Amino acid sequence: MNSTWQVFWVSSANPEFICDEIAINLKPNFRPKLVLLFITESLFKHWKSFLESLKPKIVDATVIGFTIPAFFVRGRIYINGVLVILLNTEFKISFSNERTHYKSAKSLSIKTSNWDNDFLIVFSVFRIKSRMEGLRIWYTDKMLYSRYQKANLPEKLEVIDKYCNYIDEKKVWCAIDKILEEFKENRKTVALNLFPMKTTCGIPHIFVDESDVSDGIVAFSIKNSKIVYEDIYPERRDSLEKTLEILKNYFNIYEKVRVFGKRHVISEINKQKPADFIKSRFLSDIHEDINRIIKKLEGETRPLVQSTGLIFISKETFGIAGLPLESWCPVNFYPCVYDISTFYEDAWIIVPFSKPNIEWIGILNKAIRNSLKILFLDISLLTIFRPSLQRLPSLLRYRGDVIGILTGAPSAYIPNPERKYMTEIKKGICCSTIGSMAMLEIV
Repeated sequence: MNSTWQVFWVSSANPEFICDEIAINLKPNFRPKLVLLFITESLFKHWKSFLESLKPKIVDATVIGFTIPAFFVRGRIYINGVLVILLNTEFKISFSNERTHYKSAKSLSIKTSNWDNDFLIVFSVFRIKSRMEGLRIWYTDKMLYSRYQKANLPEKLEVIDKYCNYIDEKKVWCAIDKILEEFKENRKTVALNLFPMKTTCGIPHIFVDESDVSDGIVAFSIKNSKIVYEDIYPERRDSLEKTLEILKNYFNIYEKVRVFGKRHVISEINKQKPADFIKSRFLSDIHEDINRIIKKLEGETRPLVQSTGLIFISKETFGIAGLPLESWCPVNFYPCVYDISTFYEDAWIIVPFSKPNIEWIGILNKAIRNSLKILFLDISLLTIFRPSLQRLPSLLRYRGDVIGILTGAPSAYIPNPERKYMTEIKKGICCSTIGSMAMLEIV
């Protein structure tokens, strides 16, 4: 019986059943100080009910909770349910909800500047709050893109700026690297970038105790813990050409394209509206519902479809960042989760194939025995490298000390990187939507 951490989970799509299971079967071995509560996306509307069931069990512990697409424990993947991690350890927590994500990050970096431990930050990279807000975004996009098409170059850039300001204030999406730049005076900062895996309003959802902080950023640090960032690639090289050679071992490079835009918006691909360009190359929706993909790992025989995306190469480091290409995207200004001025104007469309011997659990080699290891894995890897990833749950079947959280690809600010990460796109800043993972190890 461990006196520092305890793991409890319920697999069900029925919120009442989950509440009953928590009330009846959760029996803490100690009085927890911190609780991490992970809720699968289909159940996010019931977060308060889960919290109410949990509170009598944890007395005055602080709860940090957020939605995820799936989790795995002892080799099984769960797409419906809740995961509760009780911790009997000291911690620090802070959150900020300013007018934009960037202002929240700046405020939070000041609040955490004297923290002794490395820490995690959690925020929504892409989120639409309601259907009404979605309609307003669609209308604003349509109106401004019409103005953009009639403008000269300086005017085009002004229109993009106006649209970016609108997106920032509504907190629809943001540039991950610009968020991390605000923490460059701090310790190692690993970001859990929450993406919705379904077109559902209101997710990702983040809360601290009874407070909904989905529009802000949460930071927390746990005493006697270690945070590790890793990506699946070899070390980057010192030229664009050498980076491309490495990429050919992981992806089929379909086509080189010219991308135009500003800040975190792409307005043209090969001088076409992004949606028109994507549809001209991929006439049907090239993505499959993520739930079907997870069910495939649980034994379903339905065939899967590979994803396709853009690969950008950094002008500063020759590192890479990926961006999914969604053929169903309803807006004209295509969302980008990076500052595109970081990259060359040329980008590469990639069609992934599975590299057979990717080392998925090498990150565990950096951990010690008898610790709790929480892996945050990029869920897009399910569609990109699925044959080799199918081995992952079985490899961890007998590892009760390893918990897997499937979510958006983690990113990080690392003051002194121990190696030349392929996903390092600025000095010390590693981020990509393809191929990264992180581990929170609690002793």
